[in-house]
Amino acid sequence: DIELFPYGDQTAVGERGVSLSGGQKARVNLARAMYFDADIFLLDDPLSAVDASVSKHLFEKCINGYLKDKVRILATHQIQFLKGASQILVLKEGRCLALGSFDQLTQSGVDLGSMMEDYEQERRQRLCSMNSTASNMSLNEELTDGTTAIPMFESTLSLASSVSTAYDDIEGEKINQKAPKGTEEVKTSGAVTLKVYIEYIKSGAGLFLRIVLLFSYISTQVLFNGSDFWLTAWTNEEQKKYNIKDCWSNATKTSLNESGLYTYTHGLLDREFFFTNYGNVTEDCFRLTNNYLIDEDDATRIVNTPFNLSVYAILVLIVFILSLLRTTTFFQMCMKASRTLHNRMFRCVLRSPVSFFDSNPVGRVLNRFAKDVGIIDETMPMAALDAVIVSKIETPLTTCMMFSSMKLSLLHSLCA
Repeated sequence: DIELFPYGDQTAVGERGVSLSGGQKARVNLARAMYFDADIFLLDDPLSAVDASVSKHLFEKCINGYLKDKVRILATHQIQFLKGASQILVLKEGRCLALGSFDQLTQSGVDLGSMMEDYEQERRQRLCSMNSTASNMSLNEELTDGTTAIPMFESTLSLASSVSTAYDDIEGEKINQKAPKGTEEVKTSGAVTLKVYIEYIKSGAGLFLRIVLLFSYISTQVLFNGSDFWLTAWTNEEQKKYNIKDCWSNATKTSLNESGLYTYTHGLLDREFFFTNYGNVTEDCFRLTNNYLIDEDDATRIVNTPFNLSVYAILVLIVFILSLLRTTTFFQMCMKASRTLHNRMFRCVLRSPVSFFDSNPVGRVLNRFAKDVGIIDETMPMAALDAVIVSKIETPLTTCMMFSSMKLSLLHSLCA
């Protein structure tokens, strides 16, 4: 077969072997199965598509030769090969009629020949009924009429001469000619352009949904950062309060005005704690307390822990709700974009001319619908969500770094 192919083993046989005959398809499939080197081979009657000599050669050299150490299950109706089988299972209409070796079936009185004759007779009857309409066609319609007849001898000589000349030309050119390649798929490599992302977003979300997404992302990040700032301010106040308490507890006795000092520290210390440790207050502790009150610019300020905790809890709850809304809306947009792109691609394929399917194998088209759409369904949403989250964190950091560098440059120029 390879020698008969115009380009040997480099010949393109087309999708599903459309350019091969039935026997060639059977031999190619059998060769591919042998090349796979599996442990179990299920052979669906590959010998029926070849002639008797070739089927005998395949059975002896391939099935019972090269594959003799493998498990082989051969479905066939050719009883001449049954002697080479270790076990024979006779089936009819999905039911088991007999099971055993060839000698066991022969000794048990199973007539395999008559079974196969009945099977062949039923098969011929089905084929005759299917081809009954085709048999009514007249052979005279296929012949040319007498008005266009040409001398048979002259046309035969002319045809033989042209075929011989063309064959010589082909043989001469085949040496320097390379095997033709099928139509290659056009692919784009490199970074994805901004236009593709914009088209993806437009396919999944309208104007209103895009505004909702933008608002949810911005508000979530703002409130998230706000909760961090609130927690920082709250902890700083509490830390200053406990630093002052620690200083008062470890101080030595000094002569300070009791009423005046309590007025300055009102709200920072409990009344009982204040009068218990008043006798041990030093000038340093008073200075620390006084500096804190001056920085805060509110001598009567009270650190309200329940209020701070309530505000922080409300901020966290709002961030959670907005994050849930943001994630749900985002994945809804991704799923809608996937459906829109799939339906658009499907409509384009349905409206394509027949020449499109001649140059593009069905497997390639199915691969686009299976693999590429699968990536859009599974990988794209998570990757896009991670990219958005990283950009939200990176943008404030970059802004802070830019302002810090500008501030340092300004201070350096002023000091210089």
